[in-house]
Amino acid sequence: MRITVRSIENDISNLLSFAKQYSYANGNTGKIVINKTTGNISFIDTDSNLNRKVIANVTLPDGYNFLENFDLLISNKGVISADTIVIKDINGEYHKVTISVGVDLINIY
Repeated sequence: MRITVRSIENDISNLLSFAKQYSYANGNTGKIVINKTTGNISFIDTDSNLNRKVIANVTLPDGYNFLENFDLLISNKGVISADTIVIKDINGEYHKVTISVGVDLINIY
């Protein structure tokens, strides 16, 4: 089970890193959508209001849940909002993936 938890945490971390890089490289805004009901976390390119498309997603295995539904916005510079994603595992233990302030791309204005 420890391997499953680490795998999930790494998958979410990789999705967040990919989303930041994608938004920066393409100059598009995006958002991370966490759906508690389906156990899915998705990265959506939101640059076009007419053609919003899911670029990547991670689905939790059976028995694992997100604690809440929410969205994280990503700017076209690849900057993501600071927040914490909490996962409840099959044994009822909680695990966190934290997005910290100040670890995004460094821009000089």
